[in-house]
Amino acid sequence: MMNPLPALATTSTQHPAPPPHHHPGRSVVAASAPSHANQLIQRYGRPATLERRLEKLTRQQRPVARSVSGQEEAFRMMPDVARVQQEHFNHAAAPPTRSDSARTRDSSSPSALRLREVFRRVVSRIQVISGLKSRVESPFASGIRKDSASVATLHITITRPEPAVDATAKDPMQLWFFRFRNEWVVDPAGDHYYYWLGLISVAFIYNAVMVIPRAVFNELDGHWAFLMLDYMCDLLYIIDIPVNMFSGYLEEGVMVHEPRKLVREYLATKSSKLDILSVIPTDLAFPFTGLGAPYPFLRINRVLKFTRFDRFFKRLESRTSHPDFFRMVYTFFTFVVIIHWDACLYYYISEEVGLNSDGWIYPGEADWRLNASLGLTNENDTLHQKYIWSFYWSLQTLTLIAQIKQPEFDGEFAFVTLNFLIGVLIFANIVGNVTRIIGNMNLVSDNFRQKTTAVKQYCILRKIEGELQQRIIRYFEYQWMNQQFVDETKSLACLPDKLEAELALRVHLDTLKRVNIFQDVEPGLLADLVLKLKLEIYSPGDYICRKGDIGKEMYIVKRGQLEVVGDDGETVFATLGQGSVFGEISILNIIGIKSGNRRTANVRSVGYSDLFCLLKHDLWDALREYPEAKKKMLERGKNMLIKDQLLDEKAADENDVRQANFLDKVERVEKNIDDMQTRFARLIAEEGATLSKMRMRVHRLQTLLQIQLQHYR
Repeated sequence: MMNPLPALATTSTQHPAPPPHHHPGRSVVAASAPSHANQLIQRYGRPATLERRLEKLTRQQRPVARSVSGQEEAFRMMPDVARVQQEHFNHAAAPPTRSDSARTRDSSSPSALRLREVFRRVVSRIQVISGLKSRVESPFASGIRKDSASVATLHITITRPEPAVDATAKDPMQLWFFRFRNEWVVDPAGDHYYYWLGLISVAFIYNAVMVIPRAVFNELDGHWAFLMLDYMCDLLYIIDIPVNMFSGYLEEGVMVHEPRKLVREYLATKSSKLDILSVIPTDLAFPFTGLGAPYPFLRINRVLKFTRFDRFFKRLESRTSHPDFFRMVYTFFTFVVIIHWDACLYYYISEEVGLNSDGWIYPGEADWRLNASLGLTNENDTLHQKYIWSFYWSLQTLTLIAQIKQPEFDGEFAFVTLNFLIGVLIFANIVGNVTRIIGNMNLVSDNFRQKTTAVKQYCILRKIEGELQQRIIRYFEYQWMNQQFVDETKSLACLPDKLEAELALRVHLDTLKRVNIFQDVEPGLLADLVLKLKLEIYSPGDYICRKGDIGKEMYIVKRGQLEVVGDDGETVFATLGQGSVFGEISILNIIGIKSGNRRTANVRSVGYSDLFCLLKHDLWDALREYPEAKKKMLERGKNMLIKDQLLDEKAADENDVRQANFLDKVERVEKNIDDMQTRFARLIAEEGATLSKMRMRVHRLQTLLQIQLQHYR
């Protein structure tokens, strides 16, 4: 026999009423559940089968109650289940009387209602126990406090507290004792910041070039011009700190203007530490050490501003039209500065060891300049002599291109070895960068030469010679001379659609506005059309179109001259120049054209001609979204044909009537389809509701039938 509990579980939707013996503020622990059940067994004397089921259910629910600290009311419904099931079995075991059978058969009798209520409460209690167990065993509920009274409730509701709004929070634009303004934020992508980086780069170059020579050569000691330039650069370094501190940055695509955020972002970067180290006033030691060599070396921390110099060159590469050239300049400058520092260090070591003390020390291989009889010594060398020879020695060592004299002492060997190691790294870096830069500079031209060579090889393979081959070669030569070997479509494919359309509008909008049918149309349509224009190049003598051809495209002359010639190819009817348009009527598909949408003339290129081409299907694809512009263009096309007496007005009017009738029919069909869809959806919804009600009735009848069968047995 089927268990009636599942059938009742599908139809019960109300919450169970509290049991009669339950009192608020009173809880029953899990340990008391078996003893309470035994009391009910002794009181009602229920069968052994129900006792085994109750004991099994009690064992299953004991871990659930233990998992919630065993102190909640997880088992408060267990005595009610036992009592209800005991009453049902006692009633079923008694012999049915006539009155009982009559009351059972009557679905509206108090007994039937009471039985339904009893089983509904039983099923509801079991559902509560099952739901409680699933909540306790779920990972999400493991974080709930075990001593919470909500575990014993029928529904566990967890709410996340809303963050409290601090009414005393500071104004985000308030910085220290003054209010910050949005205008003070520096745009890192703006021109002003770009020029500022250039100024800071000049100050960095001065410090990078002059700090070390002033610490080595005595001829540069204490000059007032150097002191003035030093403190001017220091002032720029100090101003650069707040400039970069309040430079905006993007957060979720929006420029941040809150000063405290800007300060935190700046202090978290590596460049902020270098900025602070570069302005440490090491010049304060000059009153104690003096301005002579080697004490200007104390300003070596000014070289830490190299991050601004590197950022400036990256911005310069992105703004210039010759980025490869400036990359080469940056690489060359870095290499020269390293040689410059190494030359100064070489002369400093030579002075410390003793000038001309051995063959490796300065002047080294230039000792032929010494002449003791004439009183010429190293002390008589001028600054430029010392520097030029030291620079020459450093260049030979770092580039490994010449043989130098062998060192004689351990320190000299260590210095030369270090120079060789640095030279190997620099040489590899220079060669790699120069090779990459030169390759990038010639990348486009090399690709064009490869295409030209491939076409020539194809002509040789297919044995194409004579005039056709010469025309192909001249076509490529024309493209090369006019720098037209760049594919515009591929070059602009990396841009977003909106930016690509704006760029195309800037280039081709004036050309497209010259077409009569495109005048005074929507800007969106023009933006779509300019992206569909294709550049075509025609050689001298090429026919753009011939009389009788089906018109599938229109042309706009960008450069060159075209001739409208007769069938004999000799008679010239007209000459078309830059800005001329032809073929626009053929792409409108106007019904009633006497020529049948075919070309009415032969158009030939006089020399090399560049033409913009717009295909028919591209135009109609764009017109789908602009019905008003489509109507306006068709009217203008018809007026042009009527003016030239090339349109059959009667046929055009009949086509308009047929088109209007067809559109009306299409609209009616669409409306009927929408109505049918609405009705069908309503019928489906009604069918679903009816089936749901029938299922509920079937379940109820099944439950009542099972209960009555139990009574009869």
